[in-house]
Amino acid sequence: MTTYTPAFTQKCAEWLSKEFGNDFSRVCLLLPNFHAASLLKNALSELPLKNGLLPGIMLPDEMVCRLSGLEIADDFELLFPLYEQYLEQEGHQSLEQFFASGMTMLSDYSDIDMGLVDSKPFFHELYALKSLNVFEPGVEENATARAYLHFWDKYRALYGELHKLMPEWGKAYKGFVYRSAATGPWPENWISAGTRFVAIGFSNLGKAEEKLFDRLLESYSLSLLPDYDIYYCHDPLHEAGMFFRKYLNRWPVPEEFAPSKGIGSRNLEVEAIGINGKSGQAAVLADLLSEPDFSPADT
Repeated sequence: MTTYTPAFTQKCAEWLSKEFGNDFSRVCLLLPNFHAASLLKNALSELPLKNGLLPGIMLPDEMVCRLSGLEIADDFELLFPLYEQYLEQEGHQSLEQFFASGMTMLSDYSDIDMGLVDSKPFFHELYALKSLNVFEPGVEENATARAYLHFWDKYRALYGELHKLMPEWGKAYKGFVYRSAATGPWPENWISAGTRFVAIGFSNLGKAEEKLFDRLLESYSLSLLPDYDIYYCHDPLHEAGMFFRKYLNRWPVPEEFAPSKGIGSRNLEVEAIGINGKSGQAAVLADLLSEPDFSPADT
């Protein structure tokens, strides 16, 4: 996610004021986290707003819950229903034994759905790969190998069972909620017709989030306000700029948010300090800040 600097936040507030004339009645801002929302609210509150109304602000989790009609559940909340399904699938581990693998399952399932992975071929290939771990030519399959393959077979089956049950529960792990919002039908009145969406400071979106942005652009209106430097975008091998290189032509970006030229435009001296642990970092930082010749411009 983008680091919300005061300069970037102020730039976004000024663009919003210019674009919408301080009338935000049909505007919804998509922000990556509460910190970004708080900073932008403060910047916008200083503008002469029409009717004194700030634009609507929505975080991604809130949006997908509205669109899917589901609540994002904590993994601990889903662990016990998952264990019940495991027992119904002839699982033999105790809850204590199942705890670690169950939490890993929920995390894996969420990643699969967040990436909009086609689960059927994925689990088929996964099971085939895991089978190679216990395959020995000319050797009969022993009890350990059968238990190992049984686990991976249940790993696939439990994913399918959760997909059937979570809509009935009205809650699901995060990836399923995002997948449902990205690929399922949207409620008619989830937001006012004619709303213009502005996504501010996003980077490194998952497949489900990309799909959501595409659908917002198709059904409503979407503008992307990124904070990035040309140093990252013009180097095709630079991983940090991969998101921006991929999406700058995919979603509308105002001219005012063309890449800046801060990095590489001036000669910088970099000092590397080896520190062990967070407490050590805090101690060294305090010493640096207390130096008489310290200047914020040097950081």
